Amino acid sequence: MLLLHFLCAFPKSRASTRGWQLAIRIGFWLAVALALAVRACHDGTPRAMFERLVLHPMPASVRDFQWRGGVGIDGFYVIRFAAAPDDVRHVIAVRHLVPSTNLLSAEEINRRTSEQCAWLHLSFTNLAAPVVYVSPQDYREQLVTDGAHELVYLSR
Repeated sequence: MLLLHFLCAFPKSRASTRGWQLAIRIGFWLAVALALAVRACHDGTPRAMFERLVLHPMPASVRDFQWRGGVGIDGFYVIRFAAAPDDVRHVIAVRHLVPSTNLLSAEEINRRTSEQCAWLHLSFTNLAAPVVYVSPQDYREQLVTDGAHELVYLSR
């Protein structure tokens, strides 16, 4: 860009000045459009979405990441992923989640979670000995994991 500025600052004739100015304007807007396109492609990747909604950086053990819903003010979404138990515990700690005091049966937890997933067209797998964690700051945020802390459903 600096080179283009110097080339335009010292034109050889008035006719060539207009051409250079037009070329610089077109080049500038093409660079802006390209940067926006690259940013949009990156933000739409599953990794970027995980880092935006769950945890940055995404742990290496995370696999089978899926999410559905809408984000924003009062957005509702469900995230499903599998990870190593230590990474799941790290997500729970970073998000300051605490075990739920609402005593529900395993069948009821699975039913409620499967209904949320079905509503958003997200695949669901029954959890063995599910454990529910909730956020003390946001009553809508809930993390449901299996007893081994390997499969996670995070909803808000």
